[in-house]
Amino acid sequence: MRWFLLLALVSTPTLAVDYSRSLPTDSAPSPAANAQFDWARAILPLHTPEMRPGVVLRNTTPHPEITRPIFLVGSDPRSLQWLRRHRHRLHALHATGLLVEARTVSDLAAVASAAQGLPITPAPASALARHYGLTRYPLLLSAQGVEP
Repeated sequence: MRWFLLLALVSTPTLAVDYSRSLPTDSAPSPAANAQFDWARAILPLHTPEMRPGVVLRNTTPHPEITRPIFLVGSDPRSLQWLRRHRHRLHALHATGLLVEARTVSDLAAVASAAQGLPITPAPASALARHYGLTRYPLLLSAQGVEP
């Protein structure tokens, strides 16, 4: 069962939600914006206890089961800087992201702003962390291994 869930996650494209476009303003938010924020508040805080921000070491162990590169980030300054620095390469690779750590709707908006349209799904990555021995982020996980 775990392999099925892991492979479904690794093989399935995800959708991005741009929270920066629907942040509350002085005017009344639309019903659609309210629904987005209700959904966001329901998943927050988002936490992956196996992982934390830090230095990621390159690992060239092949992972042929990964059919689409996956990047893991948090809402911390290191992750936001990493996203801005690697955004164009991640687009070129058609990588999809997991936001593994966020506390507030503002954190979601900061990540969406740094990602500039990259697909990122807010979700804990405990299963990936345990399976691939991941303890730090931000990182890129691909068929070629793990890279910072």
